Amino acid sequence: MVEYRIEHRGLIGFENMNFAIDVTKLTKAAKNRSYPNLSPCHQTPLVQKKFCSTCDVVVDTKEVTHKSFKLGKTMYPVSADHLKKIKETLDSDTVTITEFRGKNEIPEMYFTDVIFGAKQHKKYMKDYVEYAQILQATGKVAIGMMNYRERPYPIMIVPFQNNLVIRALHFFEEVDSLPSINAEVPANTQKVNLLVQAMQLSGNSEPFDITQFVNAREEKEQELIELVLKGEALPEVERVHVETREDNDEIARLQALLAKNKEAKTTIENS
Repeated sequence: MVEYRIEHRGLIGFENMNFAIDVTKLTKAAKNRSYPNLSPCHQTPLVQKKFCSTCDVVVDTKEVTHKSFKLGKTMYPVSADHLKKIKETLDSDTVTITEFRGKNEIPEMYFTDVIFGAKQHKKYMKDYVEYAQILQATGKVAIGMMNYRERPYPIMIVPFQNNLVIRALHFFEEVDSLPSINAEVPANTQKVNLLVQAMQLSGNSEPFDITQFVNAREEKEQELIELVLKGEALPEVERVHVETREDNDEIARLQALLAKNKEAKTTIENS
């Protein structure tokens, strides 16, 4: 757990809202099983060695003293120790907040899967609680910058269950441009409106529960590998068959579905 300091820059009224938090990374990547390459002769793992590109001598990476740094179009050898000191100089333990925004103002395409939990610092527990209440009351998120493990991130601080959660964002240049679409293709507004009404039929009154989704891929993968080792055939992969239906037929089906649901709802209310 790393200690960070939250500061505000250019935000009227928040000049003195500076406090420390303890930050820990919450997210972890799903485990994907790797398959090391085996040699065709003995079926033993292949060993990767580092060769000098000039003399083909095998080099132990522990002996490396310089690294390659590109300045403009030219590559220069730079001391590994100097690069380490430069990184330490650039690193900061400050979370700098520069604006407050509604969460829906930030395009989700810039969200990363890197999420941090901000724990109350023992000296600034009151400031933490007040900040969370401010964000909850306004429905805003705090937007700014922070460094984590030598990497800078745009971030947003979000209140979640009385806690502060920090979500890392992508820089603009890290996200490719969207593929173009043909905006001239007309949509059937009657069909769209009916499906909007149909979506409300699937609404849930219970809070969303992420635990309903379980990552069972590794277990299923192991079952299939065991079949292969036994010499058994793998099961056929089921493919979804895509059917195209005429709009008129789909509109008639949706109208009947909504009418039936309305009639059932009226019967329940009158009983």
